[in-house]
Amino acid sequence: MEVRDLSGNEYAAQLTHTWEGELNGNQELKATVIPSKVNKEFIHDIAQMWVIIDDDNTEYKIIYCKRKGAGNTLTVEIRAIPLFFDDFDTQRIYERYDEHMTDTRFFSLVFEGSGYNYILNGTFYAQDWEGVGDGETRLSLFQRGLERYKAEFRISGNTVYLENQIGRDTQFQYRYRLNASNITQEIDAAGMYTYARGYGDYEEGGNEDAENNAGLIREYISPLAEIIGIREAPPIKNGSIRTTEQMDEQLKILVDESLKISVSSDIHDLRKQGYALAQPQNGDRVFLIDERIGLNEEVRIVNMSVTKNWKDEIIALNLTFGSEGIAKRYQSSLKAAADSINQLLEGNLKLPFSVYDARMQEATNAMTDILTQLTVLDNGSLAAIDKDDPNNMVIYNANGLFISEDGGATPKQAIWGVALTLQLSQPDQCLLTV
Repeated sequence: MEVRDLSGNEYAAQLTHTWEGELNGNQELKATVIPSKVNKEFIHDIAQMWVIIDDDNTEYKIIYCKRKGAGNTLTVEIRAIPLFFDDFDTQRIYERYDEHMTDTRFFSLVFEGSGYNYILNGTFYAQDWEGVGDGETRLSLFQRGLERYKAEFRISGNTVYLENQIGRDTQFQYRYRLNASNITQEIDAAGMYTYARGYGDYEEGGNEDAENNAGLIREYISPLAEIIGIREAPPIKNGSIRTTEQMDEQLKILVDESLKISVSSDIHDLRKQGYALAQPQNGDRVFLIDERIGLNEEVRIVNMSVTKNWKDEIIALNLTFGSEGIAKRYQSSLKAAADSINQLLEGNLKLPFSVYDARMQEATNAMTDILTQLTVLDNGSLAAIDKDDPNNMVIYNANGLFISEDGGATPKQAIWGVALTLQLSQPDQCLLTV
């Protein structure tokens, strides 16, 4: 391995390091720099923003350093992330886009001018977008795009490959007491669904009333509904879905993948003992066998942690199969929720109209649907008059305002003086009290 300082000088490094990466998620390299003869050339200077180059020529930006004494010597613990993540997390797209986007249109916006290229290798359906850009980081938009287009990515140099599914179909077998230990299975049914409904084939921007605008309405019921009953998933609302096959596919994925099953295991490298085993990768499909818990399945690697010594020899390998662990999944959900709340509080994110209380929506629609004209009355008061029904008016003057339904002859509600109350027709609908 090598390290590069801020001036571009490179030094050879002897590091025992751990690489951890999630399928379609974060990647991180951790290492402890010890004061070996090789490392003494840079150990006192290494700091944040230096670059580590691993044996595969992948570059990582150091984002964390912890210095501590060990006897009379210095050791430095470091954490680094791939340059792609660092660059994308420090670049922003300032212009706002609200439009219907194909996969090419969206990812072109995300990658344009970033210093990285992308290649689409799969079929991805167009999506309706609101608030693309508007000061958001490229990394945040990239993650949103992966979720909406249901894409997976892998990085090779400065090129990002976007595919329907990364990884390989392999014949790797991990078996308890042979090359696997500490096999643990988690099953999370907290968000399990057996029924879903989808609305598609309508004009973009019509999500608010998709139920009435949709030209395509489909349902999917899991066979498990006969055993555990109907558990309804949030509906799919996507006007760009225009075929029955496409909608049925999305509904089935939504329901079938709602049961989260995660299996983790420590894997032992037996190549030195003559057992052939190639290096696994995130996304690979492998076989995991543990007769104790009745497990004999083809599973997919979704998280891996690999520890190598300075000779680039694997000394520890931990794999997670199926879906990410429950604890990590909830941590990710909480982080996403916290980020959204912070954006709301900072005014960077707008709540969609559909989340407001039903009475608030009705009142807002009623007010925006009314055609109103402003008129100055003979006594100098200003009146807002409903053009469809002139009996409905709101009159303003220096003493206050009142609402009338008989052309101003009598007030239905009024605001006067200092102690005021604006009351609607129902006793529990007081809008304003001063």
